[in-house]
Amino acid sequence: MLPNQRARSFAQTVSYNGNRDYEHVERFIASAKKYKEMKKLSEIDALQSLPFILKGDAANWWQTVKDKIVTWKDFESELRKEFAPRKPAYIIYSEIGQLKQQPDELTERFVAKHRALFNQLPDPPLREETQLDMMYGNLLPKIQDLIPRETIQTFDGLLEAARGIDRPRTKDTAQANSGTEVRAGRKRTRCNFCRMFGHAADVCRKKQRVMSENAANVTKSETKTESAVAEPAQSSVTPPAVEDSKECSSSIALDIRPRLMIEISIGTAQEMAFIDTGAKTSLASHKLYSYLKNIGFHFQEENTVVTLADGVPRPQNILTGRIPVKLKDRCILTKFIVLPEARDNDTLLGVDFIVDARMIINIPQLAWNFEDEPDVHYDLIQEST
Repeated sequence: MLPNQRARSFAQTVSYNGNRDYEHVERFIASAKKYKEMKKLSEIDALQSLPFILKGDAANWWQTVKDKIVTWKDFESELRKEFAPRKPAYIIYSEIGQLKQQPDELTERFVAKHRALFNQLPDPPLREETQLDMMYGNLLPKIQDLIPRETIQTFDGLLEAARGIDRPRTKDTAQANSGTEVRAGRKRTRCNFCRMFGHAADVCRKKQRVMSENAANVTKSETKTESAVAEPAQSSVTPPAVEDSKECSSSIALDIRPRLMIEISIGTAQEMAFIDTGAKTSLASHKLYSYLKNIGFHFQEENTVVTLADGVPRPQNILTGRIPVKLKDRCILTKFIVLPEARDNDTLLGVDFIVDARMIINIPQLAWNFEDEPDVHYDLIQEST
């Protein structure tokens, strides 16, 4: 085939064999139309090249109708009429009601099936809110528990919230998450710190060297501090009386302010979480992590440098996950980190959650409100001391 002929036809890039399935037909039409527009094929060139991409029953059908089709729009209409005729509305509604999400089916795929059925309904199209109402009851109970219906307004919102809940189903994904690789029928251990094969993180020399260097830096810093305390600089200022110093220390010790909390819901669990404007990322308590793990929530394992309240950065293995958090009548998709070795820690809502939830915090008044509802105030709860 000459180059100029190749540019004026579909050149075998797409094909259709007459499969009488709605999704198959729509996929073929979309691919052919996209290629036609991309290569700027004329109506005549596109129609004349159809014998090269129509196979089997579709090729036989084209020989019987090609003389009466003069535009590409006519071709799409006749192809749908022959191979994907519109079903009666009552049949489509019945299929929507019977289409249930399977335990191993990702929500994204399940939603795509429902939307394909909704697209087959006669005009006028149903509102997106109505479509969500009809589909929501067919989601897995686990998905419904974690993502309440009132917290989602669009299909995109549902899919975004469900991505952190859907557990990877394929064997390859499970192996990647466990830090192993199968090659020639055997597992290869992979370090989660240096990402090299052949050893685990607990015996990684690179990790041990980094941790030793950090420990040395901490020791050096403490030594300098002790030296400064042991040899104070000479000053002409008269130190305060001992009694005043004790009184000041006593008052400071008694002036401990309780931390502030709000109540959140995740699935069927309710959690008292601390507001922490000094944390960049939200932190899940061991209790919350255990709950999410038990209901099948999937976390990603990462190795990163973590800086805790002491200000010293340390390399550490952590778990991360995007979790839909319900606050009052709203759902905020929040990235949480988990410290696997921690047991008595609390759930902290960091700056990321505060910004995404659009919270305005009034600490002196022990109240907060949503930015778009300035007249509706909620209480900040003080921890018991």
